[in-house]
Amino acid sequence: MQTKSIWPGSHFIRTILLLGVCLGSSIHSLHAEDLRPAEVIDESWQTVWSHGVRIGYAHSLTTRGQQAGETVIVSDLLTVMTFLRFGQQLSIQQSTHVVETVEGDLISFVSTLKNPPNSESVATGDVQAGTLKVTSRVADETTTKEYAEFDGIKSSVWPERFVREGRITPGIVHRFKVFEPAVGQAVTMTAELLSKKTAHDLHQIRFQTLIDESPAVDTIITCNANWEFLKSETPIMKIVMKKSDEQEALSPVGKVAFDFAKDSMIPVSVEDNLHSAQSVTYRIEVSGANAGELFSEQHARLSPSEDAAIVELSTTGEAITSNPPEPECLEASPVVESDHPMIQQLAEQGAGSAVDPLDVALRLTKFVDDYVTEKNFSTSLGSALETAQSRSGDCTEHSVLLAALLRARGIPSRVVVGFVYSSRLQAFVGHLWTEAWVNGKWIGLDALDSDYFVGPGHLAMKTSSLSGQGTSAAGEFFMIIHLLGRTKIDVVNVVR
Repeated sequence: MQTKSIWPGSHFIRTILLLGVCLGSSIHSLHAEDLRPAEVIDESWQTVWSHGVRIGYAHSLTTRGQQAGETVIVSDLLTVMTFLRFGQQLSIQQSTHVVETVEGDLISFVSTLKNPPNSESVATGDVQAGTLKVTSRVADETTTKEYAEFDGIKSSVWPERFVREGRITPGIVHRFKVFEPAVGQAVTMTAELLSKKTAHDLHQIRFQTLIDESPAVDTIITCNANWEFLKSETPIMKIVMKKSDEQEALSPVGKVAFDFAKDSMIPVSVEDNLHSAQSVTYRIEVSGANAGELFSEQHARLSPSEDAAIVELSTTGEAITSNPPEPECLEASPVVESDHPMIQQLAEQGAGSAVDPLDVALRLTKFVDDYVTEKNFSTSLGSALETAQSRSGDCTEHSVLLAALLRARGIPSRVVVGFVYSSRLQAFVGHLWTEAWVNGKWIGLDALDSDYFVGPGHLAMKTSSLSGQGTSAAGEFFMIIHLLGRTKIDVVNVVR
């Protein structure tokens, strides 16, 4: 039968989420034994571009079938991307299999993330009697989590199917609460019809995605009069997805010239050593975003200007407020496997004879720096156990392993997402570090910094216990993508 082009809205959001962490697969089948032969509704291929350079492809297949006597819609999505990070190649492959009702209620899913050399991460979910049960497998460790009162939450593919089926109403902003398997949590999406260009008979729709307290990410999708997808784009990292055929999508990407890390650095020329200062005041401007909403008030004093895109930020590198740790800051999770025997053994080895919590935290920080012998940028976010086994990684692997070792010794921990100033590069770069709850306050620790303590050269955006239940911790990095390629930072004052 003739098939239409499916809207790759879920692909696009997943691409943006995976960018926050950086950045032909078999399609999984969930409950295949319960599904009768399916009718193909939609199938399409897209190419993925960043800064005008093709970096990957996406494939979508939607079918209609029967499960337990009910009509269901089954979507299989695949996104494959290749980046450079400081000259090293990073490859990410995300596939998702979603089963939903005709009206978009989530029934089940399988989400798989492949990021060599890390092991494959898989999350599966089933909704039964209004409760979603999610099982995650990371580094061969399996954990299970239940989300009660799940009624009313849609599948991640429902919003674009809602629009594709002609349900969107001009002048109305449609709001959806959907579960995104890749990050293991519910997110909010909105859809709004912007215009219909009669001359070319095109529709434009704005999708917005909101995760937690992060500002919304805009995606503009263009389609023809039959609601068939043509192109989607966002100002963040200048990501564009274009309709293509299978041959074009699967053709070799070629040499990737765009370096995700180098080309998204925020240059700042300053003679002073920002990390050794008592405090530093910055003037930060973010094009197209509210700068004051992007930085943590727990870690800095923010002074917004009349222009929402500009904020003055003063920081000493220490948390201004000391909110006590949540219970999950001591618990194991799919990414922070603090209860694993290998992590327990390394924590004991790293702490040695130390008893005082601050001494233990400092010893573990230095231990992680020494233990991770291969400093590289070839993975997005390895779990603590994967890092313990491979002894390789960058700031994300160092901070996650340190968080796990701290919890293994009974010290609450969390990670901080933000930027750090590099004197060698004379620029701020995306960064992750660790905080330990010691003596009634959060102490910032950086296992990749020679001094180990966090200083005013660190700009914090958000904290996370990394307790998510998806195939990656991509959602935790959602804040950081608002700054990439859109930010100017000036040093206003340095206090010694």
